[in-house]
Amino acid sequence: MLVFTSGDILNTHSDFIAQGVATGSQEGLGTGLALKISKKWPDAQKAFKRFTRK
Repeated sequence: MLVFTSGDILNTHSDFIAQGVATGSQEGLGTGLALKISKKWPDAQKAFKRFTRK
């Protein structure tokens, strides 16, 4: 079920958040919301790079 709310997505109490990124992007998680996710959860960037390099 989708629930629309407002505020800072990184302060959510949800178990999961999703951020779409283009796998062909050279920057990966290096801009915008993706950058904030990468800074808060560094393992996300590592997993993204492993996934896109396979």
